[in-house]
Amino acid sequence: MPSPTPFTVGIAGLTGKLGRLIAHNLLQSSTPTRPIHIRGLVRDLSSPNLPSPSESITLIRGDALDRAAATAFAAGCDVVLCAYLSIDDSMMLAAHKLLTDACVASGTVKRFFPADWTLDYTRLRMGDLPPKDVMLAVKEYLVTDAPGVEGVHVLNGAFMDTIFSGFFGLLELELEPDGKREGEGEGVEGVWRCWGTGEGVWELSTYASTAAFTAAAVLDEGAVGVLKFLGDRKSSTEIVATLNKVYNANIHLELRGSLAELFATMHERRAPLKDDPSYSAYLQYMPLFYEYFCTSGLAHLGPLDTMDNARYPSIKAETLEDFLTRTPLLELEVAFSKAGTPV
Repeated sequence: MPSPTPFTVGIAGLTGKLGRLIAHNLLQSSTPTRPIHIRGLVRDLSSPNLPSPSESITLIRGDALDRAAATAFAAGCDVVLCAYLSIDDSMMLAAHKLLTDACVASGTVKRFFPADWTLDYTRLRMGDLPPKDVMLAVKEYLVTDAPGVEGVHVLNGAFMDTIFSGFFGLLELELEPDGKREGEGEGVEGVWRCWGTGEGVWELSTYASTAAFTAAAVLDEGAVGVLKFLGDRKSSTEIVATLNKVYNANIHLELRGSLAELFATMHERRAPLKDDPSYSAYLQYMPLFYEYFCTSGLAHLGPLDTMDNARYPSIKAETLEDFLTRTPLLELEVAFSKAGTPV
């Protein structure tokens, strides 16, 4: 009896954190009756972040704007997923359109997953949250310029792994001058500085849960359109309480100002820097934009009971307490850097 034809998934950006985790979940789901094959589009075939060599993985070298490489990559795939992450909006838009065109040209790709994974940007207008203008344009391009290819948009709120990082600048631990032993948290003092009243809700998912749900949706040929998966909903007040409970720490809440003041501040900071493409300029204002839209409710996914989690009942989404329990307090700030490692 001939072997079954593999279900082939193309992942552009396979060496990124989310790309690696999704590939891991897909290969874990491979069975003799439904084998999974991964085609990865990568810039560097010698990258240390490549998955281990396997007969189930084919690598194609090419950068994000290499049309020939994208065409070769998509040929023969059943599904293509983009896992690019960049602050270069023009590159992200061009790369997504190029991959979409390659999917159409392949004649085999039926669904394309753009690099969404965020709050519900579909509720925003162009210009509200600048990085999501790209995804709004990509979503429209899939509707108008991709005959035969369905867009699948996975939304997950904010990544739990990132909100404790220096990018947001929310959590500051007050350590002894010589620091503490790795993993020690008991008795540590700290502060969580946020805008608003402290009651603004963060919608949160871990990289691990998001990758598991995304992989399940990739394998679900009926999964199309917008899908929403969420791990937890917590206000800043509740985040602080959970930190103190899990780590027996003494972290307190400090308010920076109202949401109206945050809105004014983020635009004031961006105005003189919006044409500066450097990451240092981006850091001056974009964390404020994300905090505003994450906690104001303007781009919320909705209550937990309206999510698509139940579509894949075998997956248990990690809550904030789950994530903190498996992450030492003194590693929270760098948890994002380790997010590409399977839990």
